Amino acid sequence: MKKIIIGLIIVGLSYLGYIYFISEEVDFIAPEYEEVESSSSEYEAKVELISNDSVGGGEVNNFIKSHREEFTQKAIEEVTQLRNDGFDFKYSLDMIIEDYLSEDYLSYVVMISEYTGGANINQTVETFTFDRHGNKISLEELADLEILEEVLTHKLKEMEDDLFPEAYEQLSIRDIDSFYIDKEKLVIVFSKYEIAPGTAGIIEVTIEFNEL
Repeated sequence: MKKIIIGLIIVGLSYLGYIYFISEEVDFIAPEYEEVESSSSEYEAKVELISNDSVGGGEVNNFIKSHREEFTQKAIEEVTQLRNDGFDFKYSLDMIIEDYLSEDYLSYVVMISEYTGGANINQTVETFTFDRHGNKISLEELADLEILEEVLTHKLKEMEDDLFPEAYEQLSIRDIDSFYIDKEKLVIVFSKYEIAPGTAGIIEVTIEFNEL
């Protein structure tokens, strides 16, 4: 019986140590970047990768590498067919990272530009925000979603002349996951064509935390 109790104590202490380890705060370090280029007769791709010792660097890099792989495979398949049909051009991909460092959070904004034919370049955004424990943060963890939706809708109404008709009425805050934190501000990001004509490009809506 004594051996069982001692064993349980050891397991318990080990578990507590594990919890402490995974919840221990980490220091934010200004990320360093590496530019990686690749090309073939079908495509040109240029992406940025983050140093792996940066908070969240591994997750962001995995996304970028996966997206690049999907893009290059698509380019090889589609450009080959297009050339058989008489078109002669390359696909292109650019992925640039912007980072925003605040007291409690580190945000990465991955700007993705893709050209796959036509008159315009498609621009989309992928965002990642981490806390000092290295955990990825969602909007729900930052603010009351009902209040946030109310504030966001109000701000979009003020911009309605530049948006698709009544675009703000079709939005649900639970469908939005592109955002970053810039000091005391929450910035919601919409990709090109998401809520406005292409001429508007990428749209950002800034909300002060004291508005929430």
